[in-house]
Amino acid sequence: MHGYGFGAHMLIFWIFIIVLMVSIFRDSSSGKNKYSKQSETAIEILKKRYAKGEITSEEYQEIKQKL
Repeated sequence: MHGYGFGAHMLIFWIFIIVLMVSIFRDSSSGKNKYSKQSETAIEILKKRYAKGEITSEEYQEIKQKL
């Protein structure tokens, strides 16, 4: 009943391993990391902070001149 043959569970195991490796390779070779955002420039961040009301008009102008 329990032989040493290549059972269906081993076939499923190896298919899972191959699919996992292909998935990892595909994610790493795409050049894009799904967890990282594209870099924003300092001026874009400044504009967003001003639009959200995090900084005043005077602070906005002062920081903008420094950039």
